Amino acid sequence: MGKPFRWGKTKYRFDEEVQESNSSLPVLIRKLNPSKTIIIVLDTLAETGGSYEELVKNVEALCWNFIKDKLKLNNSSIDILVSPGVGIFPNGVFKGRMEDYYSYVLFKLSSLLVENVENEKDVTIHLDLTHGVNFMPVLTYRALSEIAGILAISKSVNFNVYNSDPYSEEAKELSINIVEKTLVKPNPCRDLLSLNIRFLEPIDLTRDERKELYRNRLKNCRELSREEINAFLSSLVNGLPLILCTFYPDVSNLERCLRECEEIYKDYIRVENKGKLFVRRRICYSKDFVVLTKAYLSAKIINMQKCTEVSLKQLHEIREKVFSKDKKLDVLISHELHTIESKIKNLSNKPSEWTLFTNILGEEEGEIDPRNFIAHAGLERNAIEIIYRCRDSLKEAVKVRYKQEKLEKIKKCASKGLETEMTSHEQN
Repeated sequence: MGKPFRWGKTKYRFDEEVQESNSSLPVLIRKLNPSKTIIIVLDTLAETGGSYEELVKNVEALCWNFIKDKLKLNNSSIDILVSPGVGIFPNGVFKGRMEDYYSYVLFKLSSLLVENVENEKDVTIHLDLTHGVNFMPVLTYRALSEIAGILAISKSVNFNVYNSDPYSEEAKELSINIVEKTLVKPNPCRDLLSLNIRFLEPIDLTRDERKELYRNRLKNCRELSREEINAFLSSLVNGLPLILCTFYPDVSNLERCLRECEEIYKDYIRVENKGKLFVRRRICYSKDFVVLTKAYLSAKIINMQKCTEVSLKQLHEIREKVFSKDKKLDVLISHELHTIESKIKNLSNKPSEWTLFTNILGEEEGEIDPRNFIAHAGLERNAIEIIYRCRDSLKEAVKVRYKQEKLEKIKKCASKGLETEMTSHEQN
């Protein structure tokens, strides 16, 4: 929503439903019956506030009054998301980086949505752009499209977008139009965390303030392993099930870092109120913050445990859960797992200790080639070790892990695969 307080009443039609209201929201809620409604507004609506926290509370209060008094809606399933805006308005001046709106909305919607759909197999996301203004519609659409693509890795996701007819005094009734109705295809994050991870970037900090930001305020986030997170992200793009298991991140650590960044970001917002608000954001969200948000959402929605030793059966289960919607990756992983299974099945003396797959094949150990690593779904013969432990089935008995002495090389091979894919994606 832009600035709803001055909106007059008109009739909104959605299919056979018609309702007179100050907004398209009531008829949409009545027709769609959503389990959760999230209203996104800008902090530029604020009329007062001595601090950023007070400013946000002021916007929330204004919006809740509008929802209750004008729209007559029950607030039990509604959340208001106050997001950073920029511009010069009668009520104040708001300075900062416009794309912070996208970064913040991506993070907050990821958190809100995953809480509501974590245990659901089928998800439908509805986005109404009727009342969005300026940069809000395009950046909200971008954020939600990317979230939907990640959710679709392990869920069936429908994404519906709406917009009403343009408002005019001559129009007695406004139809709410479906402008997009999509069954979303999986679209994992194709970007990497940068070499020098910086989740927040300075806009107008002094040299000492920059040192304080990076050395002290963000020191906990430096504990995250860039290489392991990048390897995890690559596993989803390139179809690397053993990488996925081996470097599956601690979701609570990712969430903790993201929430710390949110708090630090708000701490660096300066608010002055001298009859008119002056709001100045002194830092901004970086591309790394966006990548970390997508890594968090991916790990949360896949919902598994980190495991460095896995059976062929477990790898097949991961293939089915995470990669089966991508036929190319599904076939590739299935072929590599079948190759391992058939080789071990035909051995008279199966490996009772961890043995390099190359040696099992009767070949000399070689270097891990990044291209071969990706081409063989991360199950390259010089990278994996195999052991056979008696079980009811061969798939359960054969366990696979990466050679421990080569883990650093393996992380780089996985990330390089993402770099290659990302470059191709950008060119396309």
